[in-house]
Amino acid sequence: MTFARYATMLSLFLITPSVLSAHEEPPKTIKERLERDRHRKQVMAAHIKTETVWRISETRTRTRQLRTLYDRNGNPVEQTAFAADTVPAVRVYSHYTLENIPYEQVVIAGADTEKTAFTYLAPRIVATATDFTPSGYVRGRLTYTYTDTLITAKKVDSLDAPAYSILYSYPEGTAQGELGGVRQLDANGRLVQRVANVYSGTLRTEKQVFNAQDSLDFTFLYTYTPAGEFRTLTKQLADGTVAYQRRYHYAKDGMLESVTEHDAAGVLKATLRYEYERYAGEAK
Repeated sequence: MTFARYATMLSLFLITPSVLSAHEEPPKTIKERLERDRHRKQVMAAHIKTETVWRISETRTRTRQLRTLYDRNGNPVEQTAFAADTVPAVRVYSHYTLENIPYEQVVIAGADTEKTAFTYLAPRIVATATDFTPSGYVRGRLTYTYTDTLITAKKVDSLDAPAYSILYSYPEGTAQGELGGVRQLDANGRLVQRVANVYSGTLRTEKQVFNAQDSLDFTFLYTYTPAGEFRTLTKQLADGTVAYQRRYHYAKDGMLESVTEHDAAGVLKATLRYEYERYAGEAK
């Protein structure tokens, strides 16, 4: 399995910003850091030790998809994505500072291993993400630069040759508050993909995804609970037809219990079931 394919697999299960490389992209703005800290504190308050995601198909077949081990500070320290119920496909090990800032991630995919080291700007905003082989050889590096309305991430390969760049745009005067749009360009500056976001207040209600020809591919539509968590996510194709809708269900402590996926007619097609193990002797 390639690292790009791993990234796609892991992003299916994590309610986080899109994974753009072998690692989960760290926070680029104060808003993203606060959202990450909020989830970490929620996990810590619920005393979650492990979270296992199971996929239940239409035929009720149950297959393990993702297992996450958290430390007592609510940080995900080990994640395993499964190719089959008992067959690990990818493992990710994350290491943190005493301030709960990730400084290193190790990704193991089959016979391939990659380590990513992060550096930060104050206050805890990512500056670089450098990928290494097990022997310490640099595979590539993402470098972030910041202005009030634009964050640019430039990726170079092992020879420092440009690989791609990603431009994150924000409204004037927000100091990177709500992400307005994203453009990914190849090494020659040609468009690969573009994303445009629509907000109601601070909540994103629509995410439009455009292809390399800058034509609309599909749109995600979001609704939220009173607590600001996802209630529904609907994928709508360019012609306006619904591809699927995901509905989110929560326990009293705010942790996800399940995500159900329905077709355009509302028929249940699959369920992601979340099961938790808590630290022994602590509240449930």
